[in-house]
Amino acid sequence: MQSALHPQRSVAPPRQSEPLGITLLMAAEACFAVSGGVSKYLTGALPPLQIAWIRFAVFAAVVMGVIVSRRDWSALRSQCLGPQIVRCLGIVGATVFFILALKRLPLAETSALFFVSPLLIVLAARVVLGEAMNATRYIAVGSGFAGALLVIKPGSHGLGLDAILPLLAAVSWAVAIIATRWTGSRERPLTGVLYAALVGLAVTTAFLPTAWVPPDTPQLMFGIATGLAAAAGQWFIVLAYQRASASSLAPLNYVQLIWSALVGYVFFASVPDNWAIVGAVVIVLSGFFAIRKGRSLTFGEGRDNEHVAIRAKPHHPPAGN
Repeated sequence: MQSALHPQRSVAPPRQSEPLGITLLMAAEACFAVSGGVSKYLTGALPPLQIAWIRFAVFAAVVMGVIVSRRDWSALRSQCLGPQIVRCLGIVGATVFFILALKRLPLAETSALFFVSPLLIVLAARVVLGEAMNATRYIAVGSGFAGALLVIKPGSHGLGLDAILPLLAAVSWAVAIIATRWTGSRERPLTGVLYAALVGLAVTTAFLPTAWVPPDTPQLMFGIATGLAAAAGQWFIVLAYQRASASSLAPLNYVQLIWSALVGYVFFASVPDNWAIVGAVVIVLSGFFAIRKGRSLTFGEGRDNEHVAIRAKPHHPPAGN
């Protein structure tokens, strides 16, 4: 309940603007790519679990700061705790597996394999939620997995078993999105963001004693920077989906692949080979086709991470990648 000193104020809805929404989404994807790039740099000195802990700690601090500044204490209470916890655990898994992959694989290839998640979401929606699945969407899913094989390049010159890590991140993310569908409109966006940050912090803290290396000052600053970049990306996502439709923005999540390739080239001198580029294009086209053929689940409904896009509607997992 609002106190007399802090009455409820009506807030006009943001002005709709497709160009502004697209610009904000581009900024969000750039933030996620930078966060991934900084995380990859840190994997050379710090354990991936510790990097994930720093990111969740920074994110939790930012979200709690927003709640305290707004005195929005109702955000602390979940209306559907079970699905919310499942969703949060999916986000934690996506974040940790993604950072583990960054330690072993190039940034662009890691991001490309993670982006099979929209295709996994389509399959999971059919199996778990009973949503419609026609032949064209099956073809899109199969094509996307074929693209993933092109990126992995099974054999002596491929990515090897390390490629399982970004795929596990994609599976975890799909679990998070399906759980988000379970929460439906009962959960507020701010509550979802808060719980993801706090559950992520709690889980990584539980395992932190097994993977802690005292960071020096530059490493700590970079760790904070990756958390702030992910938080900024989440905020830009919220603003973008307030100003433009999900149908116009969802396919543009794949722009993160371009940003990731650029960050990998500039900071790590990493250039994807021709097969990886072709595979990434196949994954993008397949995901785009699957999205266009079925609006009930879009990749724009969620995003961590390291994650991870959010809709500024009743449900949205935060970024872990």
